[in-house]
Amino acid sequence: MIKVLAKAFAVYEEVARKSTVRPVRCSEIAEACQIAPATVMRLLQTLVRLKYLRQVSRQAGYTIGPKAHSLAWHTYYKSPLLKIAAPLIIEFANCNQCSIALCERVGLEYFILCHENKSEKLNIRWERISYRDFLGTAVGMFFSAYASPDEQQQIFAEKLGDYRRFFPQETDCLKCFEGIKKNNFFFFEEYPIAILSFGIFKDQKLVGCLGVTIELDKFQSRKKELIAEIEMLALQIEQTISVVDAIS
Repeated sequence: MIKVLAKAFAVYEEVARKSTVRPVRCSEIAEACQIAPATVMRLLQTLVRLKYLRQVSRQAGYTIGPKAHSLAWHTYYKSPLLKIAAPLIIEFANCNQCSIALCERVGLEYFILCHENKSEKLNIRWERISYRDFLGTAVGMFFSAYASPDEQQQIFAEKLGDYRRFFPQETDCLKCFEGIKKNNFFFFEEYPIAILSFGIFKDQKLVGCLGVTIELDKFQSRKKELIAEIEMLALQIEQTISVVDAIS
């Protein structure tokens, strides 16, 4: 039963992500979710019967159904936090013509709670709602720095081999983590962009992270001011966090 539920949610999430542009076919879902096509078809038929999905046509595929809309309408994840944080994030993206995301770590995944891209030159797209690449992104690095030693070892086992050119040894990565915790931000420059991450805390516990991507020339021209602005934005968001929002 648990495996069936996991597969059903994987299928549902895949349709929810992709069907904003066009309906999604069974074969596409099966390939993306790595589930047998026959199983995907049975799950699709069940979700259509329950009205969480809608079959546009046999050829076109599937899209979100009315029950999905009802579920989203009545249930908002961390609504009080996002109600205040989202306008601040949009304003920051507009003022700096950059991409900015508010993220949260749950176990060995981090989730995108809110994202805004106002740069005409940066093609920043979050194609999924969650990621496991902790050593290849500024947000992932920040979350890794505050992960437990056991979680860090799992991250190293899963991803360190992909980033040996940056971190030849585990100790190199751990030193970077120490710098992140000391400075409360992380950034790296890789032409033509600069990528930054800043922590959001509640009662000295890391509960979220801001990830900013900006054109390199814009970052270099006002580096200190931009870092100060992101720190202020993180502080504004911290001040809105409720007890419920701090649970992660």
